[in-house]
Amino acid sequence: GVDHGLAGRNSTFYIQARDLYRNKRRGGKDAWMIVLHDEDEVEYILGTFDYEGDGIYAASVTPLVSGKNSLSVTLDGIHIKGSPFVMNVRYASVDGPSSVVVAEQ
Repeated sequence: GVDHGLAGRNSTFYIQARDLYRNKRRGGKDAWMIVLHDEDEVEYILGTFDYEGDGIYAASVTPLVSGKNSLSVTLDGIHIKGSPFVMNVRYASVDGPSSVVVAEQ
């Protein structure tokens, strides 16, 4: 979803495209964009969109940085309603090869 995620795991949500008068759009050629920013506002990932039909798009993003991320969803550079969203990303499982010794006694 847009409000939570797990580092390294794909998160999917759906968008219903509408026109200025809130009519459902029927075409699938809209120029959507997803961008994730970490807590330091560093942009680090772009998402993807797949047209499902009837004006509905499946939006996917894979967060990599744990903590509060900012998830922006835009159409032609303009935020959709509610964007940017706060995406709380949880840590992934511990990984031995990524772990390090930090101090010796």
